[in-house]
Amino acid sequence: MLSEQKEEQLKKSYRYTSILKPAGFKDELHAVLVYKNQCFGYLTLFKKEEHFQSEEKKLIENLSSSIGRGLQTFYHLFLEPVPLQPKMLLFSPDLKLISYTKTGIKMLDALRASESLEGDKLQKSIQALCYRTLGSEEGSAHTLLALQKYGFLTLSSFLLIKDKEDFNIAINIAQASPTDILTINKKYYNLSKRESNILDYLIKGSSTKEIANDLFLSPYTVQDHLKSIFLKTGVSTRRELVFKLFTRYTIP
Repeated sequence: MLSEQKEEQLKKSYRYTSILKPAGFKDELHAVLVYKNQCFGYLTLFKKEEHFQSEEKKLIENLSSSIGRGLQTFYHLFLEPVPLQPKMLLFSPDLKLISYTKTGIKMLDALRASESLEGDKLQKSIQALCYRTLGSEEGSAHTLLALQKYGFLTLSSFLLIKDKEDFNIAINIAQASPTDILTINKKYYNLSKRESNILDYLIKGSSTKEIANDLFLSPYTVQDHLKSIFLKTGVSTRRELVFKLFTRYTIP
């Protein structure tokens, strides 16, 4: 929590002095949303009038696992991919939309509808991404989300800088890469590190013998891991596995 930081630490914090304090926030609370030892997202809450109380902190701790489980289910919805051209947006430092492509504004409307927002309120996903960009040493940020009718999307943002006092935030929205999608599915099915490694080889079309040689395992051990992967994902063949975890999300 922000309130747990010492005054001297807050004065040295760019995020606090340049973003949170000017916006009127008095406290900030972060929570990692973990379910079955897998992280499915992060929650950030802000307070303007007072600090977060210990009871509120405890409530978020108790809810974090349930929220993580909900995100696990949400991110595994069968989202039909559709052809998607990159969509560009440009925001000022105070998060005002100043420029956009026609397809970009349509995506903002879709995000606003998904978050049940009315009017021209800024989407929480966009707001969080902008704050992360402003607080990043690299001046960039990247996130992934799932949206009905569009499938898995990546939101990438970066600062366009003219000088120290003159800059804007550019956001590009595009279809998620196959690597991002595969990473989500690995988490959803709670695959172990070894199972994840073997799955990477399966995607490449490697045989059991090739996998065993590269990972210094016996073919029997590889087969045992394959059985575990099949059991967790509810398939019986390699072809079904590749389609369920990978192909169906990448072919429009």
